[in-house]
Amino acid sequence: MGSSDKASNKGHRATPHDGSAIELVGLCRSTLAWVIQMNKNGYYPYDSIETSIGSGGKMKLLLSEWLNKIDENFEKEFWIDQSNSSQYAPEMFDKIHIWSALEQVESILLGKYDIKTLDPSDFNYVSDYINDDDSHDYKRAHGFHYHNGPEWLWLMGYYIRAKLYWSKQRDDPLIVKQTIKHVRKCLTSHIQLLNSTDWRGLPEVTNANGHTCPYSCYVQAWSSATFIEAFYDLQRS
Repeated sequence: MGSSDKASNKGHRATPHDGSAIELVGLCRSTLAWVIQMNKNGYYPYDSIETSIGSGGKMKLLLSEWLNKIDENFEKEFWIDQSNSSQYAPEMFDKIHIWSALEQVESILLGKYDIKTLDPSDFNYVSDYINDDDSHDYKRAHGFHYHNGPEWLWLMGYYIRAKLYWSKQRDDPLIVKQTIKHVRKCLTSHIQLLNSTDWRGLPEVTNANGHTCPYSCYVQAWSSATFIEAFYDLQRS
C-alpha cells in the first residue's frame, strides 16, 4: 500500500490482483486435501463446513466437494493459452501447461539468484528497491515497487522444486537430466552467495542481476528454508 502524498500513491494498492489470487487458491486446495486426509485418519472431526447462500440462507458443503470445485475450475479460470503455485498443489495442473509456464518463468523472471516479482515488460516494473525514495515518482516513492520487480530469493526454492517435480512427469529421461543440470547450476550460485557473506546466509531480496539491495534483510529465514527443501528434492532426484 502506498504512503506518499508527494507522489500521490498514498492509500493505493501497489500490487493489486486482477481477480482471484492464484497462490491463495493453490494454498486453499493444498490445505483442503490435508484436512480431508486428517478427517479420514480420525485426527479431525469435521468433513464439511456451513456456508452462506443467497437471501441469508445456509448450506452444508463437504470439504471433498469444495476440493473438487477447485479442481474442475482451476485451469479454466487461470490458464492463459499460448496464443504458476503448482508446488502447493501439483494435482491441479495439466503437466504440459505447467512445463510451459515453468519455461516462461525461466525465460522472463529468472534472475541470477532469485525470481523477479514482475515481468520486465510490464509498465510498473522497477528493478531496484529503494525504500526511502521520497521523490514524486508514483511507481517508486516510499518503496511502492517492493513487489513490482525486485528479485526475491525464497521464490527460487519453489521454482526449483516445481521444475524437478514436473521434469519427472514428462516421461523423458533427457528432460530430467537437463533439469538436474540446470538446478545444480542455480544452487551453485547460491552456495557461492552464501559463502561470500559474513552472515553465512541468504538475503531477502536483491536488485537486478543479483546486485546487493541495501534495503533488504541480509539474512532471511525463508530464503534459506526453501533452498533446504530444494536441496532435499535434488538429492532424491
